[in-house]
Amino acid sequence: MLKSDITYLVDEIFDIYNISFPVDLHQLADNLRINVIEMELDLEGYFINANNTHTIFLNSRGADEGRKRFTFAHEIGHSILHVDSPFLDLNCEKEKYFRYHRELKTVENEADFFAAEILLPTKIIIDMLPNKTIDLSTIKKIATQAQTSMLSTAIKCVINSKTENELLLFFDKYDEIKWFCSANSDWVFQQMPSSFDGLDLFTSDYFKRIFEIENYVVLNYGRVVLLSGETKDISSE
Repeated sequence: MLKSDITYLVDEIFDIYNISFPVDLHQLADNLRINVIEMELDLEGYFINANNTHTIFLNSRGADEGRKRFTFAHEIGHSILHVDSPFLDLNCEKEKYFRYHRELKTVENEADFFAAEILLPTKIIIDMLPNKTIDLSTIKKIATQAQTSMLSTAIKCVINSKTENELLLFFDKYDEIKWFCSANSDWVFQQMPSSFDGLDLFTSDYFKRIFEIENYVVLNYGRVVLLSGETKDISSE
C-alpha cells in the first residue's frame, strides 16, 4: 500500500471517529471493535484475527509509555491494513520467516507508517513545527504533547522540516550507522558516516557551516544524532 493511501486512510479515521490530539488509542480500538489485552509477554505486542474477532495483545511491562503507544498504534495498523494477511503468522516459524522476509518487512513497514501517522498526524505536526531549524527541545515539546517517544517524534519532525537543514542519524549500540532521515532528498545513505567516530570527517566533507549537533542515547538500541547546518552541493556527490 502506498504511504499516501495510508495517510488518506488515517485522515478518514480522524474524521469518522472525531479523534482529537493526542489520540486516545484505547478509545480508537473500542470504536474499531478491537479487543485489547495487556499481559506479560516476551515481545512488545501482536495482533490476531480469530474468526473475525480482532484482538491486540500488549506487553504490560518493559518499554516506556511512548514506545508502548507506538506498539499499540502499530498493531491497530495491522488490524486495519493486514487483517487477512498470511504473513502476520510467520514470526514463530523460522523457515517461513526467511522465505517470506521481504513480504513480512513490507507489512511491518506499513504498520509502522500507520502508527506514525495516527500518533503524529502530518498535518498537525507541520502546524506545530517552527519556521526555523528544529532542535531537540522542540522535538521534546511535541513528543510530550503527542505522548510519543523522542525517536518517533524526531523522525516525523525532521522529515517534515520547513528548513530542510536537519539530518537525523541513527547509530546502533556498536556505534555503526543504521539509517538516516532528512527532508532534503539529495542525501543518500552512501554519504553517511559509517560510524559515530566518523562524524567529524563527515561534517567537514559535506557542510559549509554547522548550526548544531545534538545526540541522545536510546536505551538498549543505540544513539541518535540530530545535525543541522548549511550544506555544500551534496546532490553532485
